[in-house]
Amino acid sequence: MCSERTRARLEDIIDNVDRVASYIGSMTFAAYVEDDRTMDAVERCLERIAEAVVQIGEAEAERLGLGVPWRKVKGLGNKLRHDIGASTRAISSILRRTTCRRFAKPPWPR
Repeated sequence: MCSERTRARLEDIIDNVDRVASYIGSMTFAAYVEDDRTMDAVERCLERIAEAVVQIGEAEAERLGLGVPWRKVKGLGNKLRHDIGASTRAISSILRRTTCRRFAKPPWPR
């Protein structure tokens, strides 16, 4: 069982993952990088996901068996907030490793 606060953060994560999937739809990477609005929307959703994970806390996530890579998630949030040039690379890396497999094809930057 988890607290209402944790439940709300988990719902935030699910909502933002769903938003990312709906924003990118069937886009290719080339189309994605040409669409500033979609890039901004995806980046903001990833920032929200990172913040929700941080708010849940490492101890609570471990207790719930969430298996969240805390340092990576916190690092992502920081990178998105503070390293403008890295955001496209960070997002492409995330999308390559998720269920958004159509993004896995070149020319994703490495």
